[in-house]
Amino acid sequence: MTGEVRSVVVGGQQLRVAVRPGRAAAGGRPPLLLINGIGVSLEVFGPLVRELDPDLEVIMFDPPGIGGSARPRGPYRCTGLCRLIAGMLTELGYGRVDVLGISWGGGVAIRQSTLIVAGDDDPIIPLANARLMNLLIPRSRLHVYHGGHLGLATEAAELAPVVDAFLAAP
Repeated sequence: MTGEVRSVVVGGQQLRVAVRPGRAAAGGRPPLLLINGIGVSLEVFGPLVRELDPDLEVIMFDPPGIGGSARPRGPYRCTGLCRLIAGMLTELGYGRVDVLGISWGGGVAIRQSTLIVAGDDDPIIPLANARLMNLLIPRSRLHVYHGGHLGLATEAAELAPVVDAFLAAP
């Protein structure tokens, strides 16, 4: 994993966080926060991060109970995780970020302009779900790639330019 890896404590919850520096501040682009799926550590984003524009600052973290983050004191919901993420960003000094979620992390990410990236051969979340999300989320765009559930990791070279172009658009 490229970038600085450290621990931060937010509301009593210890999280492992990695930040890949970029020169995005000079270009006015906000950093990109990556939110992983259930049971997946931040390393799953390694292939994608290596393919993204090197000028883009990227923030990754392990959700509670995953990878290097401490187990939560009890079960948590998406709303609790959203508060935790907001606190983490504040603790790290970020006021505004773009967000990319993979799998379960996609459910946590989103009411702004949205890029939906879906595989045409995903056995976990069928393409029909992505098409429905595209219809229901205002200002969304659907990009379908040939592949399965973790395309952002397995098809990183193909999908990173799609993500870069979406983030760079006005």
